Formats: sequence, structure tokens, C-alpha cells
Amino acid sequence: MVENMINEKIISIFKDYEVETLFRAVYAITAWPSNRSYIDLVDTLNRCVLNVENNTGNIKIETYSDFTNFFDKINKSTRGAMEISEGFTSDVGEVKFYSNNSYKDIFVANGTENSYETCFLIDEIAKINTKFKSMWQEILEYENHIIAKLYEKEFPFQEGFTCPSEVFFENLKSNYASFKNLKINNFFKGFTSQSDQLYPFFSKSNGFPVFLPLLKETFVEKIEDEISTDLIKDLIWESITKCSYVNKWHIFF
Repeated sequence: MVENMINEKIISIFKDYEVETLFRAVYAITAWPSNRSYIDLVDTLNRCVLNVENNTGNIKIETYSDFTNFFDKINKSTRGAMEISEGFTSDVGEVKFYSNNSYKDIFVANGTENSYETCFLIDEIAKINTKFKSMWQEILEYENHIIAKLYEKEFPFQEGFTCPSEVFFENLKSNYASFKNLKINNFFKGFTSQSDQLYPFFSKSNGFPVFLPLLKETFVEKIEDEISTDLIKDLIWESITKCSYVNKWHIFF
């Protein structure tokens, strides 16, 4: 009941804004390191912006003043109701994964378990299928690109669900268009996860990205039906061996 009321309030706010600058502003809020652990609120903002894509207004969020006013409206509508942190520390490029002869920055702080270990399984799967390998490398490059562009500067951690800094907003504003990815969008288009917590990574009409660092986990779920159970078992053992070896020596640079 409370959640539905909050959704209605947020959607009502979103409908006043021009669609692209709206998506960009929501991405800035949800990707801000201090906010990422507030998963329920992040998911709510993402779902609402995806729902209003074709029913938005004309107000543009261009300046930082526009952005802070927009954030204040959201904060007022959600304050106290959904501000529960999952308690994890948001990674901003500290974790690397070695694949295809190079290290890539990846997201592991996303509210799920074994995100890093999953990479080793996917890497083994990618070796048996050219299509899987191509998409796996695309996902790794995509996460690496987002991290490099979003978190090139250090941002102090803040308590609570907070408004991103002006530097972060302006940086996101300059780079948001580069976060579109037609290849990944098409790969996942039409896919329905068994988890009701997942939703599209890109908007349906314009392909605008939302911040949802679960591409790796969703990739495994999407392709697992195309691989035999026996082969999966063999690949899991191989990935465990490699992961154990890497964990013994280094994960963080």
C-alpha cells in the first residue's frame, strides 16, 4: 500500500520532465556511490522512469540547480519510507577481472552474492561458444567503460540517500549518451528473469540505460538453458579451481 503510494508520487513527478534529461538525472541519483546500497529505492526509481518513458513532459534537467530541485522533490516523496540501506560498500573500480588477455574493472557490490565468482563460470562458458564469448566480452567492456567514466574522480562517502555532487552530475551529463549499448540491449530484449526483482537494463522505446549492475548475473540466467547440466557441472568445477587460485594471490590491485 505504502509502496504503491510512493510509486504514484514518483511517477507524478517524473511525468513533468523531458524524457532524456529525466533518465539521465535518475541515472545520476542511482549510480551515486552513497546511494547504491539503497536497493529498494534505486529499483523503485528505475522502474518508475522505465514506466513513464512515453508519457513525459517538457521540463528539462540541464543545470545542477535543476537537478537538485528534482532530487529534493523525490527525496520529499520517499523520505523515511524506503530509505533502508543493504549495508554494502559500493565499489568504484577497485575490483578487476582478467579475461581475454586484459584486466577489466567490474561491479561486484550489487546486493547479490558471489558476483565475482560468477565471472569465472561465465569465462569458462564463453570458451565453448563464440556467441557467448562475444557478448561476455561486450558486457565486461561495458562495465569497464561505465566505471571509467563515472568514477574517474574520488567521491567521499555520505550517510543516507543523498544528492550527488555537482562534479558527479556534470560528469554523468557528459557521458550518459555513451552508456547506450544496442548490442547488449538487443541481447536481453524480451528476456524475462525468474527473479521479479529484475527489470530491463534499457528503456523500450529509446534505449536509455538505467543503472542496474546485474548484467553478469542475468547473462548466466539467460544462457543456462542452452547448456547441458553435465557441462555446467564440469565448468563450475573448473571455475572454482581458477577462482580459488586467483583469490589466493590477488583480486584487488
